[in-house]
Amino acid sequence: MRQCTNWLIDYLTYTEKLESPELFHVWTALSILSAGIGRNTSLDCGWGIIFPNLYTILVAKSTKCRKSAAADMGYEILKDADVITITAERITNASLWKALGDAATATGKSEIFVFSDELSLFLSKEETHKGVMATLTRLYGCPDYVKNETKKSGVDHVTDAFITTLLATTPTDLTELIPDVATGKGFTPRLVLVCNETPRGKRLFVPMDLELKVRLVEDLKYIKKNIIGSFILSPEANQWVEKWYEKLKYPEDEMLDGFYGRKHTLLFKVGMLVSISYKDGLVLEESDLQKALALIDQMESFMPTAYNAVGEDPQTRHQDRILRQLERRKGVATKSQLLHDNWGKLPAKALEEVMYHLQQSGELDIILSGRTTTYKSRKEGK
Repeated sequence: MRQCTNWLIDYLTYTEKLESPELFHVWTALSILSAGIGRNTSLDCGWGIIFPNLYTILVAKSTKCRKSAAADMGYEILKDADVITITAERITNASLWKALGDAATATGKSEIFVFSDELSLFLSKEETHKGVMATLTRLYGCPDYVKNETKKSGVDHVTDAFITTLLATTPTDLTELIPDVATGKGFTPRLVLVCNETPRGKRLFVPMDLELKVRLVEDLKYIKKNIIGSFILSPEANQWVEKWYEKLKYPEDEMLDGFYGRKHTLLFKVGMLVSISYKDGLVLEESDLQKALALIDQMESFMPTAYNAVGEDPQTRHQDRILRQLERRKGVATKSQLLHDNWGKLPAKALEEVMYHLQQSGELDIILSGRTTTYKSRKEGK
């Protein structure tokens, strides 16, 4: 018997008082639900079979958005449900294949959940070039069988592959670990880049509804055990999605071309997850796809921010950091104070260049008084 009327809505209720942006909790919930259902459901589109796996990465510059806390909330529920193998240690390409093989030996399916609330500690730059990205790209479509042969490890057999990821990182680490992100090409179109820089407010102590957590865990177990089979589209859903796809146009931002090339696939993935969150039947309704599209469009609206952040000039990062430092100093700081704040990051000459650019862009005023140089934010210092 289902423990939740709607798993996604109940999860958002469970996390509603946390500081993290709701967008992070929405896609954490979808990723956990994806891992929970695993390869039990799919949708045959004729041109291919789609499974509800997601490659989700939460992206934010600052700690204010608590992206790791948002990811950890979902991880704890999935861990308690114990419905899929979780990889939560530093990963290599070899260990990824081994985890898939071990899962197949234990359960008959190579279903794994790749988790890290700090991507740079989980995946090294060296490992991405040794094959981790290539492997994730190869297995994104959830093939029935794959054999991987290496001189060192021998042969890995992967049966009924299914990988869902939930990762959290900063734009800087993301572009260093996954260079294709800066162009929107390669591995990147398969990623759900969830970017937001606006927390919901500062809350030090947040009482969690432990009874609701138990229901979320138990419902995840129920979903894994009882919802099995292939989805079909209702006639209304079929008609609606055909019209939507005909009108789908690529955006002006070329970085999103890869994402748009796979947006219809993501729509079906999220549509399946929306459906299983509240019902056992395997009929995708028009309302399921409409709700899924609303969630995707909301996430997509922030994607240019993520791409701009990973592709930005290093000086822009200095400017952003200094503006935050000015904000913490109530909009006013002397040159010596900012040199102290940026010790080891910017020498005096480079700081002067950054402050000049900020002045020219209208962000601050430079005030000279004797030997003292003071910077006053035009936003905060009024």
